[in-house]
Amino acid sequence: MLYLLLFSLSLISQLTVTRGSSGFGFSLSDQTPVGICHVDSDSSAERAGLRVGDRIIEVQGEDLSNADMKHVAAIIRLVIIT
Repeated sequence: MLYLLLFSLSLISQLTVTRGSSGFGFSLSDQTPVGICHVDSDSSAERAGLRVGDRIIEVQGEDLSNADMKHVAAIIRLVIIT
């Protein structure tokens, strides 16, 4: 499971996204903080409430508010492996 702390529309929310058969179901955008640029329809990310435009500020308890997209993607890949 992927634990995300997000910033969206002046709100901070915590979501848990379960990995589906084809992944988590979202794509990252190269911004700081890293944003969500796509959420697959009927994916676990969509069901968890992840939305385009959300900004990732924490993954698995690690502060990523100033991290670049490569670092955030690497942390998410570590979650997939473990």
